[in-house]
Amino acid sequence: MRNDFLYSVLKSKIRFLGEHIIAGEFDWENNLAFWDQFGSSKFSVDNDAWKSVNHRNMSAGGIQHRFDRFRKISFNYKLSSEYGSDYLNIFVNGKMVYGTCGYLGWRRFEYEVDNSIEDCLVQIFYSKDNICSSGSDTAWIKDLKVDTTPKPNPADSGWSLLHQFASKDGKPQYPKIKTIAGKSESINSIDKLKDAGISYYLDTINTNYYHLEEHYMQAFYGGRPKGYIEVPLPDGRYNTVMVEYGKWYGGTTYLYVGGTEVKRLGGHHGYVTYEGAYKSGDTLKLAGTFWIKAIWVKWEKFR
Repeated sequence: MRNDFLYSVLKSKIRFLGEHIIAGEFDWENNLAFWDQFGSSKFSVDNDAWKSVNHRNMSAGGIQHRFDRFRKISFNYKLSSEYGSDYLNIFVNGKMVYGTCGYLGWRRFEYEVDNSIEDCLVQIFYSKDNICSSGSDTAWIKDLKVDTTPKPNPADSGWSLLHQFASKDGKPQYPKIKTIAGKSESINSIDKLKDAGISYYLDTINTNYYHLEEHYMQAFYGGRPKGYIEVPLPDGRYNTVMVEYGKWYGGTTYLYVGGTEVKRLGGHHGYVTYEGAYKSGDTLKLAGTFWIKAIWVKWEKFR
């Protein structure tokens, strides 16, 4: 009875209750009944995972929900075929933010927007290649989470700005915040990288041939080896780094801290934030085709 009541309240979009219910307590976004289902065959529950099966060509299915506010979605998934015949696509307000096929074993998906989107439709589609006969059009999803809270300003959480970047228009996300060196930055060119003391191997920045994202510097090298930027991390008062960056094109983007790969992005991944510890003398390196907004540092006593 309690679950039925909670479901009806959430579906009716009563804002007052919605703002005071703690998502983690009720785990509403990971409740299959919360989502509208569509397609020839709906998701079912299978060993704590949601399983979808259509088993015929030209078929598709999935789940969707319209949120009063949306900021982030994450879940684990796997597909039934390694030959690229089963597909999983995620749409946010009609824009495809992720598409994948042909993997065996569980993989992690995360997508985050900088500023919360009001009245946002989130859709997760699965489908089968209508030509290839090897696929079964089966997808599994588990640990689905949706965050509707606005993204906090890192400076309000004790972070200090190391460097800040921008797109072609030169407008950064945090125009009123100065770096730890006391500068107002808006890095969006080779000359500004040099002025900031950032090492690089690039030949293209903020070109219209690729997606331009507001407040993010887009960069790559049009050949081999892979293009990169490498930033020295400050010693003494700081031991933790956070970088806001993203991926809106094919290929792979690599993030290294102290020479060790700490995160890898593929495809149209969208926004992502990495946070982790570092030690004296370490650098942060971003390689491949990448978009970057800001790098922050702070001191964490427990490290």
